[in-house]
Amino acid sequence: MRHRHLNDDVGLRSAAIDDILDRGSLDDWLLLRDAAKSDKAIADTIVRICRAHEMYGTSLLWIAMIERMYGEGP
Repeated sequence: MRHRHLNDDVGLRSAAIDDILDRGSLDDWLLLRDAAKSDKAIADTIVRICRAHEMYGTSLLWIAMIERMYGEGP
């Protein structure tokens, strides 16, 4: 998924992450998952976005995945 805010000198921006979560393909999600695995700040941003912008099914899935990835949560 091409996003105007995806690749720049500051990395993944919140707008790009929100767009990927809301409208991205499975391939986009896999790339975002890999980014979240390698950068805790990106993972934290994903969780923050998912809590602020509830997307049916998507928000809960991503929050649970990141909590499991980093050994957090219940």
